[in-house]
Amino acid sequence: MDEYSITNTTKEQRIALIRAWVPDDEAMDGNDIDIWEMYRDYIDGRKEISECNAAFSSQYDREIKEIWKVTGILEADYGCEERTPGEKLKCIVCLKKESGEQKQILVEDEYLNKNEIHEGSEWVEGQETT
Repeated sequence: MDEYSITNTTKEQRIALIRAWVPDDEAMDGNDIDIWEMYRDYIDGRKEISECNAAFSSQYDREIKEIWKVTGILEADYGCEERTPGEKLKCIVCLKKESGEQKQILVEDEYLNKNEIHEGSEWVEGQETT
């Protein structure tokens, strides 16, 4: 891909390259991806193709995964049994989607602190909790 790097191409060459990647209209039916917008920073010489791909992938992953809002964090109640020796402190994280759906998950307190997750933070469906 070095031959397509910003330093080795002109803007016209970068436009021609992206134009060659644009599929027929039928291939894009039902798809909201704008390939010109996706590679705008490459065309304009601000980012390499790999950087554009990484940014798009990150945004795409975020859009297809459900986003929850942390509405509360409660210390888990261990009751009479308490925690076993060496067991990490866990919290109940209360989550709510924009649709109003709510749920609670059990997460290690250490994870919340390490990732600076607090009330009002976003929680991406399926994110690691350890």
